[in-house]
Amino acid sequence: MPGLLFTGGGDPPVTLPEPTAEQRLVFDRLREAGVGLVFMHHAVASWPAWDGFADLVGGRFHYQPATLRGVHYPDSGYVFDVEHTIDVVDPTHPICEGLGDSFSLTDELYCSPVFEDEVIPLMRTRFPVDDPRRFYSADQAIRGRRNSNEGWTHPAGSNLVAWVKRFGDAPLAYIQFGDGPVTYRDDNFRRVVRNAVLWAASSQARDWARNG
Repeated sequence: MPGLLFTGGGDPPVTLPEPTAEQRLVFDRLREAGVGLVFMHHAVASWPAWDGFADLVGGRFHYQPATLRGVHYPDSGYVFDVEHTIDVVDPTHPICEGLGDSFSLTDELYCSPVFEDEVIPLMRTRFPVDDPRRFYSADQAIRGRRNSNEGWTHPAGSNLVAWVKRFGDAPLAYIQFGDGPVTYRDDNFRRVVRNAVLWAASSQARDWARNG
Protein backbone atom coordinates (compact mmCIF):
# COMPACT_ATOMS: atom_id res chain seq x y z
CA MET A 1 0.00 0.00 0.00
CA PRO A 2 1.53 3.38 -0.94
CA GLY A 3 3.12 5.04 2.09
CA LEU A 4 2.85 2.01 4.39
CA LEU A 5 5.42 -0.74 4.85
CA PHE A 6 4.04 -3.59 6.97
CA THR A 7 6.95 -5.28 8.68
CA GLY A 8 5.18 -8.22 10.33
CA GLY A 9 6.83 -7.37 13.62
CA GLY A 10 8.21 -4.57 15.75
CA ASP A 11 6.37 -1.83 17.56
CA PRO A 12 4.61 -0.57 15.60
CA PRO A 13 4.61 -3.27 12.88
CA VAL A 14 4.42 -0.66 10.11
CA THR A 15 6.60 2.21 8.92
CA LEU A 16 5.18 5.28 7.22
CA PRO A 17 7.53 6.71 4.57
CA GLU A 18 6.74 10.04 2.98
CA PRO A 19 6.34 10.23 -0.80
CA THR A 20 9.38 11.30 -2.76
CA ALA A 21 9.50 14.64 -4.53
CA GLU A 22 9.01 12.78 -7.81
CA GLN A 23 5.89 11.02 -6.51
CA ARG A 24 4.38 14.30 -5.33
CA LEU A 25 5.18 15.83 -8.71
CA VAL A 26 3.09 13.13 -10.40
CA PHE A 27 0.05 14.22 -8.39
CA ASP A 28 0.77 17.87 -9.21
CA ARG A 29 0.87 17.08 -12.91
CA LEU A 30 -2.35 15.06 -12.78
CA ARG A 31 -4.04 17.95 -10.99
CA GLU A 32 -2.83 20.57 -13.42
CA ALA A 33 -3.70 18.44 -16.47
CA GLY A 34 -7.22 17.77 -15.18
CA VAL A 35 -6.81 13.98 -15.31
CA GLY A 36 -9.81 12.29 -13.69
CA LEU A 37 -9.05 10.09 -10.67
CA VAL A 38 -10.96 7.24 -9.04
CA PHE A 39 -9.83 5.96 -5.64
CA MET A 40 -11.30 2.87 -4.01
CA HIS A 41 -11.38 1.11 -0.68
CA HIS A 42 -7.99 1.07 1.11
CA ALA A 43 -6.61 3.83 -1.11
CA VAL A 44 -7.91 6.21 1.57
CA ALA A 45 -5.21 4.81 3.90
CA SER A 46 -2.36 5.69 1.56
CA TRP A 47 0.52 8.07 2.41
CA PRO A 48 -0.44 8.72 6.07
CA ALA A 49 2.79 10.69 6.63
CA TRP A 50 1.68 13.18 3.95
CA ASP A 51 -1.34 15.27 4.93
CA GLY A 52 -1.62 16.38 1.32
CA PHE A 53 -2.95 12.97 0.32
CA ALA A 54 -5.76 13.10 2.89
CA ASP A 55 -6.62 16.57 1.57
CA LEU A 56 -6.59 15.19 -1.98
CA VAL A 57 -8.86 12.19 -1.43
CA GLY A 58 -11.12 13.66 1.27
CA GLY A 59 -10.26 11.74 4.43
CA ARG A 60 -7.98 9.06 5.87
CA PHE A 61 -8.03 5.56 7.30
CA HIS A 62 -5.41 5.29 10.06
CA TYR A 63 -3.47 2.10 10.73
CA GLN A 64 -1.77 3.94 13.60
CA PRO A 65 -2.94 6.71 15.92
CA ALA A 66 -2.22 10.05 14.28
CA THR A 67 -2.95 13.76 14.24
CA LEU A 68 -4.87 15.01 11.24
CA ARG A 69 -5.69 18.69 10.83
CA GLY A 70 -4.93 19.31 14.47
CA VAL A 71 -7.20 16.52 15.74
CA HIS A 72 -5.72 13.39 17.33
CA TYR A 73 -7.32 10.16 16.15
CA PRO A 74 -6.84 6.59 17.34
CA ASP A 75 -6.22 3.93 14.74
CA SER A 76 -9.28 3.48 12.54
CA GLY A 77 -11.90 0.76 12.73
CA TYR A 78 -12.91 -1.88 10.22
CA VAL A 79 -15.46 -4.68 10.01
CA PHE A 80 -15.51 -7.37 7.32
CA ASP A 81 -18.36 -8.90 5.36
CA VAL A 82 -21.16 -6.60 6.43
CA GLU A 83 -24.43 -6.86 4.56
CA HIS A 84 -25.66 -3.27 4.68
CA THR A 85 -28.03 -0.93 2.90
CA ILE A 86 -26.67 2.06 1.01
CA ASP A 87 -28.82 5.12 0.35
CA VAL A 88 -28.17 7.01 -2.86
CA VAL A 89 -27.89 10.67 -1.85
CA ASP A 90 -27.72 12.11 -5.37
CA PRO A 91 -29.51 9.82 -7.85
CA THR A 92 -28.97 12.40 -10.61
CA HIS A 93 -25.17 12.07 -10.52
CA PRO A 94 -23.69 9.92 -13.34
CA ILE A 95 -21.91 7.67 -10.82
CA CYS A 96 -25.29 6.79 -9.29
CA GLU A 97 -26.98 5.96 -12.57
CA GLY A 98 -28.97 2.72 -12.45
CA LEU A 99 -28.75 2.27 -8.66
CA GLY A 100 -32.22 3.42 -7.66
CA ASP A 101 -32.84 5.03 -4.28
CA SER A 102 -30.92 2.39 -2.33
CA PHE A 103 -29.24 -1.00 -2.69
CA SER A 104 -27.63 -3.70 -0.54
CA LEU A 105 -23.99 -4.75 -0.58
CA THR A 106 -21.81 -7.15 1.40
CA ASP A 107 -18.43 -5.55 2.00
CA GLU A 108 -15.96 -4.17 4.53
CA LEU A 109 -16.81 -0.90 6.26
CA TYR A 110 -14.60 1.68 7.99
CA CYS A 111 -14.81 3.89 11.04
CA SER A 112 -12.50 6.77 10.11
CA PRO A 113 -12.52 10.54 9.50
CA VAL A 114 -13.97 12.02 6.30
CA PHE A 115 -13.83 15.73 5.41
CA GLU A 116 -17.56 15.89 4.76
CA ASP A 117 -17.65 19.66 4.30
CA GLU A 118 -15.15 19.41 1.41
CA VAL A 119 -16.75 16.66 -0.67
CA ILE A 120 -20.01 16.14 -2.53
CA PRO A 121 -21.80 13.12 -1.04
CA LEU A 122 -23.14 10.41 -3.33
CA MET A 123 -23.94 7.43 -1.07
CA ARG A 124 -24.34 6.76 2.64
CA THR A 125 -24.57 3.48 4.53
CA ARG A 126 -27.28 2.78 7.08
CA PHE A 127 -24.82 0.75 9.17
CA PRO A 128 -24.33 2.36 12.63
CA VAL A 129 -20.86 3.82 12.04
CA ASP A 130 -21.35 6.03 15.10
CA ASP A 131 -20.97 2.95 17.33
CA PRO A 132 -17.29 1.95 17.60
CA ARG A 133 -18.30 -1.31 19.31
CA ARG A 134 -19.36 -2.54 15.87
CA PHE A 135 -15.79 -2.17 14.54
CA TYR A 136 -12.34 -3.63 15.18
CA SER A 137 -8.96 -1.97 15.68
CA ALA A 138 -6.71 -1.66 12.63
CA ASP A 139 -3.60 -1.47 14.81
CA GLN A 140 -4.48 -4.67 16.65
CA ALA A 141 -5.14 -6.40 13.31
CA ILE A 142 -1.62 -5.71 12.01
CA ARG A 143 -0.24 -6.93 15.33
CA GLY A 144 -1.85 -10.30 14.71
CA ARG A 145 -5.02 -9.76 16.75
CA ARG A 146 -7.57 -9.67 13.95
CA ASN A 147 -11.18 -8.76 14.78
CA SER A 148 -10.27 -7.37 18.21
CA ASN A 149 -11.39 -4.11 19.77
CA GLU A 150 -10.24 -4.80 23.32
CA GLY A 151 -9.29 -1.49 24.95
CA TRP A 152 -9.98 0.39 21.70
CA THR A 153 -12.54 3.04 20.88
CA HIS A 154 -13.04 5.68 18.21
CA PRO A 155 -15.07 8.87 17.68
CA ALA A 156 -18.21 8.48 15.60
CA GLY A 157 -17.26 7.71 12.02
CA SER A 158 -18.82 9.03 8.82
CA ASN A 159 -21.55 7.04 7.07
CA LEU A 160 -20.42 8.50 3.75
CA VAL A 161 -19.19 5.69 1.48
CA ALA A 162 -18.95 7.42 -1.91
CA TRP A 163 -18.22 11.00 -2.88
CA VAL A 164 -16.75 13.28 -5.52
CA LYS A 165 -14.58 16.35 -5.16
CA ARG A 166 -12.36 18.69 -7.12
CA PHE A 167 -8.61 18.18 -7.05
CA GLY A 168 -7.49 21.38 -8.71
CA ASP A 169 -8.62 20.98 -12.33
CA ALA A 170 -9.11 17.23 -11.90
CA PRO A 171 -12.40 15.50 -11.05
CA LEU A 172 -11.97 12.92 -8.30
CA ALA A 173 -14.23 10.13 -7.03
CA TYR A 174 -13.75 7.98 -3.94
CA ILE A 175 -15.68 4.71 -3.53
CA GLN A 176 -15.25 2.85 -0.23
CA PHE A 177 -16.45 -0.46 -1.71
CA GLY A 178 -14.15 -3.23 -2.92
CA ASP A 179 -12.80 -5.57 -0.24
CA GLY A 180 -13.02 -8.94 -1.95
CA PRO A 181 -14.63 -11.48 -4.29
CA VAL A 182 -18.14 -11.32 -2.80
CA THR A 183 -18.21 -7.59 -3.48
CA TYR A 184 -16.60 -7.91 -6.91
CA ARG A 185 -19.35 -10.28 -8.05
CA ASP A 186 -22.08 -7.82 -7.09
CA ASP A 187 -23.82 -6.17 -10.05
CA ASN A 188 -24.29 -2.86 -8.25
CA PHE A 189 -20.64 -2.73 -7.26
CA ARG A 190 -19.63 -3.29 -10.87
CA ARG A 191 -22.08 -0.62 -11.97
CA VAL A 192 -20.63 1.92 -9.53
CA VAL A 193 -17.06 1.23 -10.65
CA ARG A 194 -17.99 1.47 -14.32
CA ASN A 195 -19.93 4.67 -13.76
CA ALA A 196 -17.11 6.22 -11.73
CA VAL A 197 -14.46 5.51 -14.36
CA LEU A 198 -16.65 6.81 -17.19
CA TRP A 199 -17.51 9.94 -15.20
CA ALA A 200 -13.91 10.70 -14.20
CA ALA A 201 -12.79 10.35 -17.83
CA SER A 202 -15.59 12.49 -19.25
CA SER A 203 -15.37 16.04 -20.57
CA GLN A 204 -18.39 16.82 -18.37
CA ALA A 205 -16.44 15.94 -15.22
CA ARG A 206 -13.34 17.85 -16.36
CA ASP A 207 -15.45 20.95 -17.09
CA TRP A 208 -17.09 20.63 -13.68
CA ALA A 209 -13.71 20.51 -11.94
CA ARG A 210 -12.23 23.40 -13.91
CA ASN A 211 -15.23 25.66 -13.54
CA GLY A 212 -15.57 24.94 -9.78
